[in-house]
Amino acid sequence: MAVTKLAILNPADKTRHFTVATGEGAPANTDSIATDVKTFPVGSQYTDTSNKKFYIRMAATGVAADWTNINA
Repeated sequence: MAVTKLAILNPADKTRHFTVATGEGAPANTDSIATDVKTFPVGSQYTDTSNKKFYIRMAATGVAADWTNINA
């Protein structure tokens, strides 16, 4: 399931070293959350509100597997 309703919660922080985002659905290889390593660098956080899961980006290879579900 691809990410929908994606919202970046810290967009104004120009010096951010990671992104905090929320949306619905798990990261997929075609989502910008997986492919865009600049906007979503290692350490970024994503909360899937529809499935109540929390992910942290652990790698920067540009695929969904970079995102680890830490409450699995």
